[in-house]
Amino acid sequence: MVLDSADDPDVFYNTNDKGKQTAITNGEKRPLWTYLPQSSNGSILVTTRSRELALKLTGGHKYMIEVGPMDKDHALELLAAKSGSQYDNEDGLKLVEALECMPLAISQAAAYIQERAPRVSVKTYLNQFQESEQSRLSLLNRDAGDLRRDGSASNSVIITWQISFDFIGQKRPSATSLLSLMSFFDCEGIQEYLVQPWDLFRKSVDEIHSGNRSTTINQALDPEFEEDVKMLRSYCLIKTNETGSIFEMHRLVQLSTRKWLDLHGETEIFKEQYISRMADAFPYSDFENWGICRQLLPHAEKTMDYRPTNTESLINWSFVLYKCGYFFVRQGKFPLAETFLTLSWRVGETTLGPEHPDTLSSMGELAYVYREQRQLPEAESLSMQALEISKRVLGPEHLRTLAVTNNLALTYIDQKRFKEAELLHLHVLEVNKKVLGAEHQNTLTAMHNLASIYMKQGRLEESEPLFLQVLELRKKVIGPEHPGTLMSMAFLAFICFTQGRLEESESLQLQVLEIGK
Repeated sequence: MVLDSADDPDVFYNTNDKGKQTAITNGEKRPLWTYLPQSSNGSILVTTRSRELALKLTGGHKYMIEVGPMDKDHALELLAAKSGSQYDNEDGLKLVEALECMPLAISQAAAYIQERAPRVSVKTYLNQFQESEQSRLSLLNRDAGDLRRDGSASNSVIITWQISFDFIGQKRPSATSLLSLMSFFDCEGIQEYLVQPWDLFRKSVDEIHSGNRSTTINQALDPEFEEDVKMLRSYCLIKTNETGSIFEMHRLVQLSTRKWLDLHGETEIFKEQYISRMADAFPYSDFENWGICRQLLPHAEKTMDYRPTNTESLINWSFVLYKCGYFFVRQGKFPLAETFLTLSWRVGETTLGPEHPDTLSSMGELAYVYREQRQLPEAESLSMQALEISKRVLGPEHLRTLAVTNNLALTYIDQKRFKEAELLHLHVLEVNKKVLGAEHQNTLTAMHNLASIYMKQGRLEESEPLFLQVLELRKKVIGPEHPGTLMSMAFLAFICFTQGRLEESESLQLQVLEIGK
């Protein structure tokens, strides 16, 4: 006997004389398992997407056979058999990877290709699939008939998943809410604390940002959250790692969930929740936070695809974009930084105003990116604009004003306007010493920049003592392995090399190389 079970363990699907499945609900008859004969003779094969139902029907894992994802080799065989066309193996592999080896999606794609051949090939289908989210939804929402499947079952990938979403929404709405929130994150590496109930999420973020660098903090179990996770795992909508602290979702499940939210008019609700959590969780990329930034960056980058409509959420969105751009700057990924910072600045201008401190931060960081990419006229223009606003709004000795002044001086250096740069750096150094103290990182940066001006002008007798002083203070204040310390060491090595002190230069460069690795 072979049964194809319903998602609900209290519903039994019976096959009538016309081959159609009809539901006999618990209100009319007994639950499914009460219909199964209790006998040692014969076998019953039950297929289901519900792990919970499988456990009830089999009495334990001993009699369960879990059907995992299709591997790439079998996925390619299925594509070849269904499409009936010749194709480049590389294109075929890319397509089955894009469809994440989901048999229904592959069959649907193959039917689409076969119906439209030779005008549509595997390659053209792949290009269309990768074009945009709307294109993917359009292709996956098609319901191509398949005589070998039950006639009442949809062949649309989107509709097939959404049947499960509707069912879960009726049985446990909070599980649907969790799935909806998770659909906006990157599909891999979703740390548990990111999607926990708000109070637990805030507690975890506060602990991490206060110095606990672990992002796998074990919270006291929340019973309702655990039940939600259990249900989503039972229907194979999410997976966990070995410790259960990190979740993964199928990309096509995420896409189907977001389409389902669109149909129910709830997209903005969960988009805003996701953006708000990323604004809180993603830290400023100080060197000590780089590990956390790397873990969260795939999720923070996703915000670029989900511009909200609500003004408050737009402000949070701009904030996440700024912090992503700031991290890209620290990693030397300037084209990416420019994209994120430009958008952050433009959104800040319209939501917060052109003179808001956060808008000025985006402007200043973007000017720095222009300079690093040798777009010097743009860097100078934006720095001058930011400096004028910052002086007027925040004051000439405010830290943001000094940061913009520093960037402008660096732009002058790149333009070989050394005298103007020297005057600005002397001003920044003097104010930083007065306001922050002689050993503050900003003061040491200003001292380093002044020494670099002297070096570029060949004034090595003036630059070397400054670099030595900065190096010793940085070792003391931020540690010998901080990127700032390594930069001072590298500049000092260059001075030694220029003066023919090759052994000293080699020793310093070897230290920079080993620590940098």
